[in-house]
Amino acid sequence: MRRRAGPARRPRARAATRLRRRDALALLSAPLLGACAKRAAVPAARRPHIVLLLVDALRQDSVGCYGGEGGATAAIDRIAAEGVRFANAYANAPWTLPSHASLFTGLPPEAHGQTHAAVEESDGRIGIAAGARLPGRCATMAAALKELGYQTVGISQNPWVGALSSQDHGFDYFWELARPAGLPFPDQQGDDLRFHRVTYFFRKFLELRRAPDRPLFLFVNYIACHLPYDPPELYRQRFVQGPAPRRLAEVESGNWLVKQERGELDDGAVAGLEELYLAETAYADAAVGELRAELEAARLLDDTLLIVTSDHGECIGHHGFFDHQFNLYEDLLRVPLVARGPALAPGAVCADLVQLSDLFPTVLGAAGGEAIRARLRLPGAPVLDAGGPARIPARPLFFMFRRGSRVLAKLKSALAPATCARLDRDLFAVRDGAMKLILASDGEAELYDLGSDAREERKLALPEKEAALRALLAARYARADVGFPGA
Repeated sequence: MRRRAGPARRPRARAATRLRRRDALALLSAPLLGACAKRAAVPAARRPHIVLLLVDALRQDSVGCYGGEGGATAAIDRIAAEGVRFANAYANAPWTLPSHASLFTGLPPEAHGQTHAAVEESDGRIGIAAGARLPGRCATMAAALKELGYQTVGISQNPWVGALSSQDHGFDYFWELARPAGLPFPDQQGDDLRFHRVTYFFRKFLELRRAPDRPLFLFVNYIACHLPYDPPELYRQRFVQGPAPRRLAEVESGNWLVKQERGELDDGAVAGLEELYLAETAYADAAVGELRAELEAARLLDDTLLIVTSDHGECIGHHGFFDHQFNLYEDLLRVPLVARGPALAPGAVCADLVQLSDLFPTVLGAAGGEAIRARLRLPGAPVLDAGGPARIPARPLFFMFRRGSRVLAKLKSALAPATCARLDRDLFAVRDGAMKLILASDGEAELYDLGSDAREERKLALPEKEAALRALLAARYARADVGFPGA
């Protein structure tokens, strides 16, 4: 998967675009953000506006309010302090396509089907199998909110999130910044270069497309934290100790396996990548803060349920992995999830296990859509009530990774057979309380106690507990045609 495709950041022409796309945000300051407040107020909606900001590949432990060091996430931390932080929030899957599909549909990957198994390639073009496309098959968050009268707007920087996957279903407007030919406004120029590209398009929406008589639903995908890590210079100087070797900026989703087998990703490289990743995190956080300022400037913020999360985490050397495929470790599954809203008391922390698929029923509850939720029979639980975290019943959480990665398929000739065998597997996991079992389609099992081993570094041999968790997995997946072992 390429990151930040499009005219703002072409992979092989960065020198010509870096000022326009990335260093421009570094010029922002609090007074400048406040200056954009002088616009006409938007009348308050009868229902709350809902803004869902997703920072792609954002590790939970890089966020300050989750213990992250370095002060990289002031904007996200502020939102958490003003509302609710979910301490044990999880994705449904470890990569973009299935995770976003679960977010939008409220369904697990085995139900919506948007996994590697649904990805098709023909004549060099990528697509999704007809049987896994959402329209006519799965209701979506945007479509449901549109039914409730919301004006629905999506802005995505990730090519997987949009028309390619049909995840634009239900949006009045969905702008894919990686596909400039379909964008409705001229691209940034002049003073607009001060703003992140997402912010620029949101500003244009407010000026030219906003329907003030309708509540707003805005979804944003920011792709800043993806490989290759190449943060703007201001953030690089802040977080990287000394000059970062250019070889680290060459580590990508499609080559890290080869570089690893060549011995190029040693401890020094891992430390350098961690610094660059934190700089990327700070850059993404600045963009979140900038959009929040736009909401405040337009006098929308006080009437808005603002949610910030991620679709998955990121591996940076732990367990021998990089990027976000081929495993179901906590590095990939745990995500930040914070929310502020007009009715939410500040400073609350929810320790219950929650998952991205819970956000569809959550926003329906906030928007007065309980009848739609009942009609759809969404399996998730709302994580917010009128004043803070909802009471969420204890339940196991399930995770799945389907084999068939295009990255692995393209690299098989360059990798050792043992490496390919280790990665070319379907994976299933369950967390029940503090216990977690990961089961591969080849029969390998890993049991961990996350209460005493949050980094999953000590495999346990507890036959009775493993059997109980295996039974949960079998009940969930054995009849789902997803490669479950023994099914």
